[in-house]
Amino acid sequence: NNYGSLYYGGHSVSRPYVFSVHGTNNQQVAATFRLLSGTNTIGTAVFGYTLGLSAATFSNATTIVINDNTNASPYPSIINVNGVGTALVKATVTLYKLWHTSPSDIDALVVSPAGTNTLIMAHTGGGFSVTNVTLTFDDAVTNTLPHNGQITSGTNKPTQFFPVQNFP
Repeated sequence: NNYGSLYYGGHSVSRPYVFSVHGTNNQQVAATFRLLSGTNTIGTAVFGYTLGLSAATFSNATTIVINDNTNASPYPSIINVNGVGTALVKATVTLYKLWHTSPSDIDALVVSPAGTNTLIMAHTGGGFSVTNVTLTFDDAVTNTLPHNGQITSGTNKPTQFFPVQNFP
């Protein structure tokens, strides 16, 4: 395929490219592209990926205590994620056995090693206490947590009601 010329000091260019690979699930593949300038070969570009989809679960083995009027213990709660490659397609976050007398006091933030963050829960549930609730946060769903209503176990979009104070 000819994608046109790139100019020194010019803007980068990207175009969609579709190809088929036949193999087994989790098979490692190295896609190799020959790069040309006109008819002159100027090198190759190689990138690897894994065929199919794979899922991995990472969790905190320690209970996180949601303290009143201060940070949770431990804070921050660090979960090391490794062995998933360089391209993340989807991530969900699940809070198990959530218990608090006032869930509207809970502000939960997920931060990547690069500093990218997502506020998954803030000021939801009003004054309705929760006991042993399991919440999964997934951008692919449409339902959200209530602002001033009872929170029940289920899968929701990350839900925030403002204002949210800065995280230490």
